[in-house]
Amino acid sequence: MTPKLPHLLALLLHPTAAFPSTGVSLLIIDSISTILTQAFAQSERLSDGRTPGKKGDVAQWAAGRRWAVMADLMSVMGKLAATRNMAVLVINQTTTRLRPDTAASLQPAISGVAWESGISCRILLFWDWQLDASGKSNQDKRRAIAGLRFAGVTKTGGECLDGFGDVVAFTIDK
Repeated sequence: MTPKLPHLLALLLHPTAAFPSTGVSLLIIDSISTILTQAFAQSERLSDGRTPGKKGDVAQWAAGRRWAVMADLMSVMGKLAATRNMAVLVINQTTTRLRPDTAASLQPAISGVAWESGISCRILLFWDWQLDASGKSNQDKRRAIAGLRFAGVTKTGGECLDGFGDVVAFTIDK
């Protein structure tokens, strides 16, 4: 079952004495963009079933509320990390941005000034990597990298980097 936004908010904004337990040094929140998209899906009805007065009222309200909730989440995750001496890892999906006259690029599914200001480090994980400048690779190279995954740092110390930084390969063993 996918956790819902109200559960995440309750857990982080009103933690119990048992959460997080003593000795926990890492909190992982997976698929944050999915949780937010489900909570603020575009709809023509308000949550109580009423239809908005003007077209676009719901979408405008949802967008504003989504940014406010994201800012609250960023704030509480930062406080939790600082007061409990723990790292908070938030996993966010990516989307492909297509623009005329430029190459396609990967972008975080959630972004914005408030979100970006709360993130001190961003690591991009991916499963394919161009092996040479021409984009062509031979069969031997493809076999050699089968099963490898790659990670590249795109933001560190609050500063965005140009490109991926140093890309490292890793494997996932069962």
